[in-house]
Amino acid sequence: MSALRVGMMSSLLGSSLLACETPREGPIITLHTSAPPALVAYREDASNQWRRFDATSTTSFALEVSGPYHAIIACDDQGGPQRHVNIVELARTPEDGSFDQACGGARALAVTMKLTERSTVFLGEASTALPSGEPFQVRAAPGTYDLVALHEDGQFGYDQVAIRHAIKVDANLDLGLFDPFDGAQPLIAAEFTAENAQPNELLNSSVTLVSGNTVATSLESGWIAQLAPEASLAPGGQQIVTLSTLSGAGGYSQRRTVSRTWRPGLATAVTLPLQMGPANLVNDGPRLVATWSSLPSYDRLEVARDNLTGSFSVHQSLVLSRAFVEQVGITSATLDPSDVPEFPPAWVISAKTTTIRAFNVIHGDATDFEQSAIGDTSIVTVAGPPAS
Repeated sequence: MSALRVGMMSSLLGSSLLACETPREGPIITLHTSAPPALVAYREDASNQWRRFDATSTTSFALEVSGPYHAIIACDDQGGPQRHVNIVELARTPEDGSFDQACGGARALAVTMKLTERSTVFLGEASTALPSGEPFQVRAAPGTYDLVALHEDGQFGYDQVAIRHAIKVDANLDLGLFDPFDGAQPLIAAEFTAENAQPNELLNSSVTLVSGNTVATSLESGWIAQLAPEASLAPGGQQIVTLSTLSGAGGYSQRRTVSRTWRPGLATAVTLPLQMGPANLVNDGPRLVATWSSLPSYDRLEVARDNLTGSFSVHQSLVLSRAFVEQVGITSATLDPSDVPEFPPAWVISAKTTTIRAFNVIHGDATDFEQSAIGDTSIVTVAGPPAS
């Protein structure tokens, strides 16, 4: 599968992207991906000419830039019946430095099992929820994974977790009958409160459990997070608690979020970020355009959308660094990666095929952050002034 990806990348980044480049002077920026990408390209902000990175390996790339630039990294996991494409466009400056980008491997292998009790099962990047007694499959790239089963009590949501560690997947694998109660432990409830929530805001939360190369996410109404015992996780595992409020009427919504890595003694009273000022998120054919006037404190902005069609999903995002926004001096951003030469038609998302979209204002890192956002699944999204 790696050979297929390298071949695809060579095809997409051939002479149509770059013939002869004029040598430029600027710092060398490096990109590392966790698996071979299907497409990588970049262009300077003032140019429409997409160029190829210099590849030092199938997962390492370099470019020389002298000013603000855009880079696109597309990952197609070729997951068969659960295929996912992730396309990230980064708007950065040389001062932002080098960067890494996660890129899921090809989920070419099938892991089959049958449950004794209904549960939601996670392995690697895949998940499924099925009744007991029915054989089912999840797809995985070659590797070693934990298998996480979350059991529902039928009334109040998830109440138990079972983790089977270090399952080696190097070929199609049949785990046979899996009892989610075997070694299961009760989840531990932790109640959080917001110091500045508004009366009209709905509360919801999630816990993302990361253990042994597997990511499991549970969603809850309210701010009572259900956590697995720390000792049940693989070494280096973690749990991220995400707390959100949702408000809005007339076809739009505004969300405020705080995300924290769980650890003993973590404060359960949080302060939500400010809402953003008036902002628009508008579909225009293949373009998704975000405009804004005033923003809360941020490190990066993100315009994102998804097309979820059966077992095939495409995610696109445009992530702008604060340095890029300030240097270029913009109050709008457009997501439309389809102008990259030879961009596959299956990856294109239009106004008609957008199922989820958002404009996110983010302060913090990947797991510990505050975020203000507007978004919904309708055609036009408009956020009003901050609540008083």
